[in-house]
Amino acid sequence: MRNQALLQQVELTNRDGQTSFTMQLALESGSTDDDEDTLPNWWERDHALDEQDPDGRNGPAGNPDQDPYNNIEEYILGLDPLTPDFTGWPQGRITQAVDNTYHVTFPVLPGRRYQLWYVDALDTGTWRKAGPPFHARTKVDDYLWIDDGTHTTPAPEDTPKRFYKIEITRP
Repeated sequence: MRNQALLQQVELTNRDGQTSFTMQLALESGSTDDDEDTLPNWWERDHALDEQDPDGRNGPAGNPDQDPYNNIEEYILGLDPLTPDFTGWPQGRITQAVDNTYHVTFPVLPGRRYQLWYVDALDTGTWRKAGPPFHARTKVDDYLWIDDGTHTTPAPEDTPKRFYKIEITRP
């Protein structure tokens, strides 16, 4: 009877005929943060940062690779804080379809919360939420969000220009 309780299991096979072995297993939730610096322990360990030190190089404002992004930005964007990245923020595209809807295409990563904002005039407008936030379940290089007027006012066909920004956070 295997895994009837639908729990995770580890199965070992003795291929070499050994009579003893040692195994260490540690389980940790993704939200463990011993130094309370908003960077989870697993991420700090994976990137050779000290999960007990919330300051300097190891903290959210640290920047060990000296690129434009600090550790919290690298964590949110899924970058490596030890490898300089000078390519800029993730890039998106905005196109206007023949039906006058705007198509906003951008990359998404799992474990992030995305909120789209829009404004029709950068100099006089106020940024407004374009619908509710959403969470990505898988990595998608070209996620498509369509502004058809359901969550924006005025409707896309009634404005000659529209500007968007994407807010990315980690829950």
